[in-house]
Amino acid sequence: MSKSWFLALAMVVGAILRTYNLEHFHALDSDEGVYAQAAFTLLSGQVPYRDFFFAGPPAYLYLSAVTTSISPSILAIRALNAVIGVLTIPALYYLSVQVYPSRRTATVAAWLLAVFPYSAYMNKLGIIENLLALLLVLGLLFFFKGWEAGSFQLLLFSGLLFGTALMTKYSAVWAILPLFAILVVRRHPRRVLPLAVGISLVPAAVTLTFAATGIFDAFYTETIAWQTIRLGQEPGERIWSFFLYMAAVFPLLLLGAIGLVKSRHEPNMPILGIVILVVLLGQLAGRTLFFHYYVMLTPLLCIFAARGIEVAASEGQNTLRAAFNRAERGQRRAAIRRIAYAVAGLLLLVPYAIVVGSMYRDPLPASGALFDDGTAGALAREKLEIARYIRTASEPRDRIWTSDAGLAFLSQRLIVPAEVDYWRFQGFFEDVWGYSGTTHYRGAIPGYPDGLVTLSQIRDSWRALQPKLIIMVRTSPVDDFVWNGIRNPDTNQTGLADYVLANYDLGPFIEGVGSTFYPSNTEIWVRR
Repeated sequence: MSKSWFLALAMVVGAILRTYNLEHFHALDSDEGVYAQAAFTLLSGQVPYRDFFFAGPPAYLYLSAVTTSISPSILAIRALNAVIGVLTIPALYYLSVQVYPSRRTATVAAWLLAVFPYSAYMNKLGIIENLLALLLVLGLLFFFKGWEAGSFQLLLFSGLLFGTALMTKYSAVWAILPLFAILVVRRHPRRVLPLAVGISLVPAAVTLTFAATGIFDAFYTETIAWQTIRLGQEPGERIWSFFLYMAAVFPLLLLGAIGLVKSRHEPNMPILGIVILVVLLGQLAGRTLFFHYYVMLTPLLCIFAARGIEVAASEGQNTLRAAFNRAERGQRRAAIRRIAYAVAGLLLLVPYAIVVGSMYRDPLPASGALFDDGTAGALAREKLEIARYIRTASEPRDRIWTSDAGLAFLSQRLIVPAEVDYWRFQGFFEDVWGYSGTTHYRGAIPGYPDGLVTLSQIRDSWRALQPKLIIMVRTSPVDDFVWNGIRNPDTNQTGLADYVLANYDLGPFIEGVGSTFYPSNTEIWVRR
């Protein structure tokens, strides 16, 4: 069978893993829900950054709006990302061939990306990082092609892909910076220029477009200025996410180390290794780091791991041959020692079975069930049940209030934003008030002692726009603050429970399934 057939088969297997049970394998929540609701809001005629908040640059928002226009459903949002994930497989294959000239290694790398639990799971979620990974793999592919050929056009196109990646998520800069540094150190000004021009074109186009339409100030404030002052994670939280990712990709790291050592004299492999290192450390040094931020890194690790598998297989074959043939006694002893080392290395993979089990079964935060294990499916169906009630209790033109953007998207209803100029969040988190949870107060946000959004501003928007439904999730820190108020050394804000009780009737109470991480006892209040 030719290697092209192996690649096609990897794409088919990857597609099956990424499309199976898309609707019920995980509840739509957190970042995934915010992105989906933002796309729905955009299609409803709202202007991003001015009429609703979007945390990053706009590339993924407009792409997801295309699929949402076809079908405003969880399947449409996740199918888009599954397709992006499948397309990353052949892109990685050709990048691997460019980095290390072996189609065998490239085929193994493609298969690793296709079936690796972390990649397969993350590609099923509607998150920005999937598009970011594809753009970076393609950008690196054309960068190395242009590097070797000295081609202005290829480097310019590489820059365009990197610029689009920057307008997908700013953290793409960590993959781009080392490439610039290498070109400067090696004194290739003619190669720096087309790359720099290409990277600049897309952000420049976005900036000029937003300036012409009068929303650049909001775009800058929400995606840059306020992101530098809002609550970040504590070092321990970022380190935990870092090591959680390390655990998830442990086999790739183990095999990749072999591949890097054996291929260090290949001109492109060390460059790719530097990119991986800078991305790892750059993300760790940022204000926030979550498990899914490293989606863009995993394809690159697959190349090194594939090379490591090739080296290990060759060495293993030679070692077994030396151990069992009639060679000198010293050579046989050395071969047996190498076999023992290999067995010890394999034993290091045993704990990884626990990680694989978690990736496929447990509904962990930012992880979860690749296949429905019962609990994950119950959580997803619970939210769909709430969404169905919201649609029956309101008209399509009615607005609602909820801090859960994913629930609003599933309900196909717009959220009433707070009466603020910025951060008109389509669902928001307690960190806008300086909190992690309801009890851990980290201090006031500089210049905003009452938080980026105050409870009085939420109440003013309720009075002005009169949402048909107000959904309160009793286990949500945001909903707890909105209902009971916020009291700390910097602010004393009255909760909105009295307003809700005076103007709304309690509808159904939907008790959560009791998950450790996602219990959701939900109240739906209907306007009188």
